[in-house]
Amino acid sequence: MKIPILLVVVFWIAGCAYYQEQEEYLQHAPVRGIAKENEQAKDKSFLAKEDVLPVSFALQQLAKIVVEKNPAIQAAYYNWKKTIEKYPQEISLPDPKLLYQYTFEKNMSPEEHKLEIMQEIPFPGKLYFKGKIAQNETQMARLAYEIVIRDTLARLQKSFYELVYLDSAIEITQKNQKLLEHFIKVATVDYGKQKATLSDLMRAQSQLAQMTYDLIRLQELKQTEIGEINSLCNFSEKRPLVLAEFHFPSLLAIPDFDSLYEQALKRQEITIAQVEWVRSQNKLSLAKNQYFPDFSIGLGWENKGAMEKNEREDMFMLMFGINLPLWTSPKNAQVRESLSESQSVAYLKKDMENSLAAMLKRVYYKAQNSKRLIELYEKSLLPQAQHSMNIAENWYRDGQGTFLGILEAQSLYLNFSLALVRAKTDFSQNFVELERLCGGNLPENRRQ
Repeated sequence: MKIPILLVVVFWIAGCAYYQEQEEYLQHAPVRGIAKENEQAKDKSFLAKEDVLPVSFALQQLAKIVVEKNPAIQAAYYNWKKTIEKYPQEISLPDPKLLYQYTFEKNMSPEEHKLEIMQEIPFPGKLYFKGKIAQNETQMARLAYEIVIRDTLARLQKSFYELVYLDSAIEITQKNQKLLEHFIKVATVDYGKQKATLSDLMRAQSQLAQMTYDLIRLQELKQTEIGEINSLCNFSEKRPLVLAEFHFPSLLAIPDFDSLYEQALKRQEITIAQVEWVRSQNKLSLAKNQYFPDFSIGLGWENKGAMEKNEREDMFMLMFGINLPLWTSPKNAQVRESLSESQSVAYLKKDMENSLAAMLKRVYYKAQNSKRLIELYEKSLLPQAQHSMNIAENWYRDGQGTFLGILEAQSLYLNFSLALVRAKTDFSQNFVELERLCGGNLPENRRQ
């Protein structure tokens, strides 16, 4: 009789310790991975009023706002917090039952009063495994919360770098547009001197019109990316946004593939699969415990009206009972279900690891290819295009070249300038994707 009660007390103490641990984690969670609830309360007056926020943002400022204000992140946070409350429910004993009975017979005395209280105590192990399952679900909810933060921040960074590209492309196109307008003015004067042809002028005007169209398209794409960032920050869709400062990731920031894959095997999805397998084992153990009976203990008091003065009026009772788990068919099915779930989780984890390797190789190749393109444009193609444009302009002024040569050289320089910024943006976005596949951060060792 003492053993079940002692086990229940132990489970209750352990549950209090676990519950306190989760509450401390909520209060001291890192902002990069987990939003602090106390910081949310502290900054609520500032973040709730969108009009007091600046228009110009750096990436780190936007990341902090996203973690604190994004609705999907907040929903995942409270979903995790909800699962913490499940543990004390699972390890608690069912409510005791109180029974009162009053018996009397007509024209007869005495009357009888009976009071009973019964407490059901599950078989040792049932509450334990229910608590372990609840702990597993809390771990999975916490990891799911981190996944939402990780993926949302990755979306923010990709959109931020795309906005950087669009700003740079607009700036480059505007500079080339002004340069082309200057060349057109020169060619118009030279056309009157018969040094330039009408077809050259028409081609220049056509190229200028194309640049104007490209600027309109880039401005519209910029508004699309601003809308994406505003939605992630829970801002109004028409809120203006200016990039305060930015820098692309270093080309030396990517580790070798083996280090990446080793880190990727620790990402949250893989950890969730591991925890889910442990949960399936706990569910299997709980299912096997269903074959054992539960206990009931209780106290009773009975009072009978005395027929004579010396008769005993009060009677106390100590009661004990067990249920009889005779029907094994549903219990057998529960065990088979848990075994199948365990096998399913194991295979899903293996498939996840295989798919992860394929995705990592694909993104790794894209990042390395972007890195090679950046080096090619910076060290070779763009300097050569700049040099060719200068030569074409000098030759035209000296009467040795044609206006068409200037247009071709400028068009080539414009395309190479845009391609360089595109390659830097692609590298940055692939870098962010590598971080996401690795769980949020890249390993520091063996960078290449």
